[in-house]
Amino acid sequence: MLSDLDNFFKDDFLDADEFYHLECQPYISKVEYNRKKSNFCQTWVEKNLGNKPDLEQSAAIGAVNIHVQVVARAGSGKTSTLVNRALFLQKHCGIHPSEILLLAFNRKAANEIKERIQRHSGEDIPHVMTFHALAYRLVHPEENINFDEKDGEQSLSLSMQAVISEYLDKPVYYAEIRNLMRKHFRIDSESLIAYVKYRRSLPKEGIDGRYYKSRGEKIIADFLFEHDIPYTYEKSFWWRGINYRPDFTIERPTLFSDNGLVIEYFGLQDDPEYDEMSEAKREYWQNKRGWDFLELAPQVLTTQGRKTFEDHLKYSLQDRVWQRFV
Repeated sequence: MLSDLDNFFKDDFLDADEFYHLECQPYISKVEYNRKKSNFCQTWVEKNLGNKPDLEQSAAIGAVNIHVQVVARAGSGKTSTLVNRALFLQKHCGIHPSEILLLAFNRKAANEIKERIQRHSGEDIPHVMTFHALAYRLVHPEENINFDEKDGEQSLSLSMQAVISEYLDKPVYYAEIRNLMRKHFRIDSESLIAYVKYRRSLPKEGIDGRYYKSRGEKIIADFLFEHDIPYTYEKSFWWRGINYRPDFTIERPTLFSDNGLVIEYFGLQDDPEYDEMSEAKREYWQNKRGWDFLELAPQVLTTQGRKTFEDHLKYSLQDRVWQRFV
């Protein structure tokens, strides 16, 4: 059991808490689990970042699935803990820098945080800004809006269209109006991109609003949703006298039979019972006519990050379903 925890800390840290609550809680106390988790974070930071946080700081660094508040005196290492936490999420947990936001009260502190992270990550760093800068980006002052008349007359719109049409006939104004329109719609698109990035950063809530059992499943769901590939999450199949629900089902119905692709995210490995069940599922889909089977594991996600994991998923889908939907 302890060796299984070690493997989760090493290969799938973000799902370690869930594994503990589901499998280990009756056998390992919460105190012992948290101590073991803090020791792992402490060792990782010392080995990879060259500094050694104390166990309380290490606990804050490793608290990746809950809100955590650190209260300490000036000069006690709060900034170092924040930087170590961001680097731990990025380098060990596979969180992309664009999904991490670090806030400070003043520009000097923000620049210091940015410089510390750059020492280990180069230019590939999270968003670092002041609270004031974040508020400014979220709230954009708007001018008053002029509306058409209440009775449905469109005189204002028609007048504006007439003015615009007149100026569009002049090349110099045409270019200026085009640039203004591009700027306006670029702001809208940037807001949409920011919203999508926010939804992608949620631990287990997908962009589609559904909650998934693991971070790996959430990333797969986000990818399928963003690429407009229809899927069903945990569709029911009757197998071995039980109601079997594979993670993702992409159906390709024909006139004569149903067929499609099933994606399973095998998040737990080196467990005899789990591995035996995984092998049985592989055999089931290999023998099911008309169906393809794609299995994914957390190693690529935890060692190489989300982008590589998504590239691997895209490559795996290309020959199976990609051309049907793109």
